[in-house]
Amino acid sequence: ESIQYVVFDPDSNAWIPVNSYPIASKRINQLMLDLQVALSEEQKLRWKAFQVELLSNTVGEALALIMYHRRLDDGDAKRAQDLSKRVDANIVLRARGQRLAFPARRSFLIQENEVAGKLYPQRLLES
Repeated sequence: ESIQYVVFDPDSNAWIPVNSYPIASKRINQLMLDLQVALSEEQKLRWKAFQVELLSNTVGEALALIMYHRRLDDGDAKRAQDLSKRVDANIVLRARGQRLAFPARRSFLIQENEVAGKLYPQRLLES
């Protein structure tokens, strides 16, 4: 099975395959590649996955949200932990009524924004 990222083009009403996303951060583009390789090697993690959302902040931290059309099982927590280490990112797996995050309770990133010499933390949340 091949794994592809696609974006929707509203003008043509079509899904367009993408290998990179130049307007995103370097970290997002690297995570796209790392996640694609990892998912291609782990059948259970890609089984019935239908959507991936990626976030990064300016210090290089990243989060990958993978959504499924299946129930998450007990082994998915270990797979999320292993995937998190492999791609060096927070991982969130979601299915209807279920949610697993690794590291635990870290389904967000902190972005610090400087305004007038003062730092303001902002949480970047999974959607």
